[in-house]
Amino acid sequence: MPDYHTIKEQIEDGDILLFRGQVSLFNPWTWFSFLIRIWTTSQFTHVAVASWGNFAGRSELFCFEAMEGTGVRVVSVESYLKQGCRIDWHPLIDERVDREKVIDWFRQRLGSRYASPWQLWRSFTLLPLMEWCKLPTLTDTDRYFCSMAAGFALEAGGFDGHIQLGKRPEMLSPGDFTRLPGLRPAGQITFKGTSK
Repeated sequence: MPDYHTIKEQIEDGDILLFRGQVSLFNPWTWFSFLIRIWTTSQFTHVAVASWGNFAGRSELFCFEAMEGTGVRVVSVESYLKQGCRIDWHPLIDERVDREKVIDWFRQRLGSRYASPWQLWRSFTLLPLMEWCKLPTLTDTDRYFCSMAAGFALEAGGFDGHIQLGKRPEMLSPGDFTRLPGLRPAGQITFKGTSK
């Protein structure tokens, strides 16, 4: 498993970070993670997109994400690792993708609301059925869940791996990102203390 401080300089804007859901009886936010694991049958329950930025005069690795309870935001990757989050790094290896456009998609949507429970249910049940029946589908693109946001951001940069899976961005689950062509698994990131 690669150590964060050893490999963080290799992580690029637009790379995918997949989070392994952890469940705690005492933390209601983790119950949502448990439901995602059960519904999608994947160990991954959250997805974010890596991005470098400057904070307090130093370069730091952040991730753009859509998070329940807060919506689209940007958070330090190191802060997640310090909390004990288990994160897998999946570098974007499709060289046709414009990484800057991926990040711009998120920048333009900072503060957007998180998807409603109805929108989540609809994306994973009704949309596949409607698409199979060749019926038109309408999606609320002003509200996002994590895999939908990451999928739309990648698509904005020219990524088309989801099409090869037969899914639109709003139908992707975190586990689907492990099967997308154009991404390569690089392993779970470990954390062994403070930055140098």
